[in-house]
This record gives sequence, C-alpha cells and structure tokens, in this order.
Amino acid sequence: QVVIGSSPVCHVTMTQRNEYYGSWDKKAAALDQELEEEMKREEEQSNAALGRTGEPEGPPVARAKLQREELANHSAEKKDTIKKMEGREKVVTGTGVSESVDREFAGKAIRFKDCSKCRYVVPQDSPILKVFIERCSDFELVLEAPLLTSSAEFWKSENITLDTKAPLGSLQVDDVSQLRLLVLQEADAPATYHANTSDFTMIVAGGDPMRVEDSDQVQMLTVLKDKVIRSEPLLRHAEGEFPVFPTASGKAAPASGDQVSDADKAEQKRRAGNEAFKNSDFMQAAAYYAEAIAITPRPVVYGNRAQCWL
Repeated sequence: QVVIGSSPVCHVTMTQRNEYYGSWDKKAAALDQELEEEMKREEEQSNAALGRTGEPEGPPVARAKLQREELANHSAEKKDTIKKMEGREKVVTGTGVSESVDREFAGKAIRFKDCSKCRYVVPQDSPILKVFIERCSDFELVLEAPLLTSSAEFWKSENITLDTKAPLGSLQVDDVSQLRLLVLQEADAPATYHANTSDFTMIVAGGDPMRVEDSDQVQMLTVLKDKVIRSEPLLRHAEGEFPVFPTASGKAAPASGDQVSDADKAEQKRRAGNEAFKNSDFMQAAAYYAEAIAITPRPVVYGNRAQCWL
C-alpha cells in the first residue's frame, strides 16, 4: 500500500482481479440457469393444466405423423407377407432332370426356374399350391394332382409342355414360345391369359392339336368351348378395373332392359370381389367370388377366389 497525496492506493494483482470477475460470471450463469429452469417448469405446468403434452402439432404435422405410422405398419405387414410367402414357395432348378416332385413340396407353391431339358411329375399324393415356370426351356411338367389354387403362371420360356390330368382354372402366359397344353377333356382346359406368345397349341386327349392365335403386346384371353378355341383381346370397363371378356363385336355386353341375367349377376358379384380384394379384404373377396361361382361357374372366378388364399 502506498500513499498518493492523502489517499492510500491498494495494488491488486492480475490473478486476484480475474478471480474476482470470474466469481461474478459464475454467479450470473447460475442465476440464468435457475431462471431458465423455473420458466421451463412453469411452461410444463401450464401445458399440463391445458391438456397439452409434447410438442405442439398443427394439422400438417399430425398428418405427417399419421402417414409415418401407416407406412411403418405397411412395411411390417409387407415383411410378414414376404416371410410367409417364402415359407410357402420352393424354387427348383436343374438341367437334364427327370423325376417326381418330393412330397415335402405338398401344399407349397413351386417355382421352376432356369430349368433346361427337364421333366417333372407332380404325383397324386402330393398336391401343390401353385406352379410358376420361369426362364425354362425344353421343359415338361405333368400334373397328376390338382393345383390347390387351380392356377399356374409361365414367363419367358420356350418349348414348354404342360400335361394336366386334373382341371385347371386359369393360366397366365407371358413371353413364351412353343407351348403345348394337354388336357383330358375340354372342361379341364383353363382360361388362358397370354401376351407375347407364339406357337401355342391345346390338345384334348384323343383329339388333334388346336392352334391358339399368337399374341403380341395386347393381352388376350383364350377359352376352349364346344371344341372351338376362342381368343379375343381383354377389355376393361374403367381404369384400374379387372379385365372382362368382350363380346364377338369387341365391346362389353350391356344389360338389356330391366331384366338382369345370371351372367350379369355373377359379374356384379365378381366385381364386388375385385373391389374387396384391392382393399386387402381377402375373406370378403372370397365370399363374393363364391357367390359369383354359385350363380354362374367360370374358370376365371375360381382363379380369383384361389388368389384370396395365397
């Protein structure tokens, strides 16, 4: 301490000055934090009293949140469906194989994929769910047992023979050449939906081969009735509607007058089934298809109903 004039002067070191101001900074920060926490508590109490919890959600936020939840649910359902389908489908590949399908495949779908120069037989005691033939060549399949869904699908294959000893409801054929379909009787012949097919013949046991009209990008529906093959392009009543079989004039047949034919009643039930199917209400869809079959049995409706159980 020194005296300047009559007033003493205290010498304060830099360290002491920093400690002094540092202590005030800490006190100010503590007060700020305490005030902030108090305001937060008051806000939470106010929100609780008003019934508001969590972050505020306006209509766009609430809608987005709901959409996220729906997407998550759909994703989970899709994964479950894929897992179930994988458990119900077996893939078979081979070259130069001639054998019967193992009994372990009974009740499951079989996908014959990339098979060449093969012949497989599905025995009577091993009925399978459905058949897929994909990218096969020089391939023959003999169905001694009926397919549980009464439907089969062929894609991107050539020189294929399907010899079925049981009725077949529907057959989907795309990008296939040299296809031979053998059935025991006319009633067993499926309704065949085909596009980009060539050299397609149907043979009823004891009869001559009947040539099916080649198809390009336009999807055709072919049926066998009264020993005559009939092939015409498919029509749709509206966008997103399932295809219907046209009349000979190429237009869908309208209902006449106030009377509704059995065919029209069955078609109405089938459309109701289609709508339920699109909404994933498979049980209701199967019920509508069953009603349509009870009115007018048609192979395509049997195939529709079978799809409900996949």
